[in-house]
Amino acid sequence: MRIKYRSQIKEIHEKRRNAMSLTESEKNERSQYLETQLKITDCSRQKPYVFVSYASDNWRQVFKNAVVPLQKQYGLRVYADKAFDKVNDRWIVPMLRNVRGADAMLVFISQSYIESYACFLELLTAVNNRKQLVFVSLEDNLHLGDTADQPNIERGVKSEILNQGGNILANTSNTSNDLMRAMRSAYTSLSTLLLQDALSKYDISDAFINFFRDASVNKKTIQDLGALKDTIESVSFNVFDTQSASASGQGRADLAAPAQNNVGSDAVDLDEDSCEDETVVLSAPQSVETVKPYLIRSSNHEQITLDKAVFHIGKAIRHVDYCIRGNPTVSRVHADIINKNGQFYIVDNHSTNHTYVNGEMIPSGTEVPLSHGAKILLSNEEFEFMLHTESY
Repeated sequence: MRIKYRSQIKEIHEKRRNAMSLTESEKNERSQYLETQLKITDCSRQKPYVFVSYASDNWRQVFKNAVVPLQKQYGLRVYADKAFDKVNDRWIVPMLRNVRGADAMLVFISQSYIESYACFLELLTAVNNRKQLVFVSLEDNLHLGDTADQPNIERGVKSEILNQGGNILANTSNTSNDLMRAMRSAYTSLSTLLLQDALSKYDISDAFINFFRDASVNKKTIQDLGALKDTIESVSFNVFDTQSASASGQGRADLAAPAQNNVGSDAVDLDEDSCEDETVVLSAPQSVETVKPYLIRSSNHEQITLDKAVFHIGKAIRHVDYCIRGNPTVSRVHADIINKNGQFYIVDNHSTNHTYVNGEMIPSGTEVPLSHGAKILLSNEEFEFMLHTESY
């Protein structure tokens, strides 16, 4: 009797999970729509963008009603995971890189979102890296999930949540940041259950709801895209590509300008006072300075140009921008060096043997500032961070 009851409960939960997941035809519809309608900006493009955090079954509301219109009307640059099925843990590294590289995160809140451990990890990563957050409500009356519905959390995801959460605990003991303190509390509420493989959708949703309450989150809606655009702009103006709008506006101005200057077909309207007796001396052209970052590898004095917004270093030749050969103590993608508008940071990617800056071990998953001459150790591999200034 007990076995039959458990079987019925399992069947109910399976039907519920299937109802909230996408069918193959829906996945194809989503893929086709995003491929044709959405332009993706990722961390390698060296342009500011927002990271879109959403639950997959909300994709129509998120993209058709909000993100794509914001991109087409206002030029919003975004990164979004087009797959987002989370069937394995291969999505973690791209997510980590692109959250760190983003100027802000656009968070679309729904019941599906607050029951998702993957969405919790994305938000945890954003708060841990002190990203600006814009919250958008897709539905009202959020509620606690089912205690008996325990998702199968991949080992890599579990490890990353614990790593990110450990950084939150270590870095928020004396902080006055409401988001950091709220996330510390949310992570603490589910960490023990996660370690015991007993985490349910009830626990995940409870952590989310408490986070929204403790952080006093102000949620926007997708009904007023203009207001949502203004909110995004208030936290990061640079994520809007206004080139096309500016070009069209400039074109109209250029067409209108000649009518103000022409008097008749051949005449040019010049004021009598416009011809001065004295000649004005032009000031000397100002020089423009550019800063080029690079590393010097101590073992062979190799100079490594850091020519990407997010520069990956490690021993996995297919996954890094600079491969450290001949050192088995270095991790596959050991660390990233990030360029944010001329300010440089290093992030340890939860490496086995850690990353050190000027002799001090840095916490994993946290952006640590770099200055000219900084000494970097990736495990026992030494580098020196250098900035070269050129004028022209």
